Amino acid sequence: MVEILPNRTSKQRQEIREEYMQKFGLDLLEDANRRLTWQPGPLKHATSALIMSPAQYDAQTIREAIKGPGTNEKKLNEILITRNKQDKIALVEAYKNRFKSDLEKDIKSKTSADYGQVCLQLLNSNGDTGNSVNEELAKASAADILQARLTLA
Repeated sequence: MVEILPNRTSKQRQEIREEYMQKFGLDLLEDANRRLTWQPGPLKHATSALIMSPAQYDAQTIREAIKGPGTNEKKLNEILITRNKQDKIALVEAYKNRFKSDLEKDIKSKTSADYGQVCLQLLNSNGDTGNSVNEELAKASAADILQARLTLA
């Protein structure tokens, strides 16, 4: 595994996972985790991450970021800020399938009101859709932010 998986693309790893299921009747992720019980820590985590689809990995990471007391805002921010709309749609679906729970509700219940609102807006935003910049919108947004800042001062 450690020789093959790191040298394949995400798509290839998903095909390997499907082929493994067809040939052996076992999910590669579950089988790898079972075989690596003697090796907890970074190797097991990296192997799991390589086997999961990007959306499944993001769902797992967000779950870890919001479970228990406190929230890991760094992990939550990284995913919600850097993913595009398609990635976020796949993330919501993967989260629902894996945890049988609604991601929006979980974020809302595990974060403070203001931060939770920002997270939900990020989750439902279009994300980065390319390199083009709407200069008029950028100028208007900067003016709105400046006005809000002056109002708060």
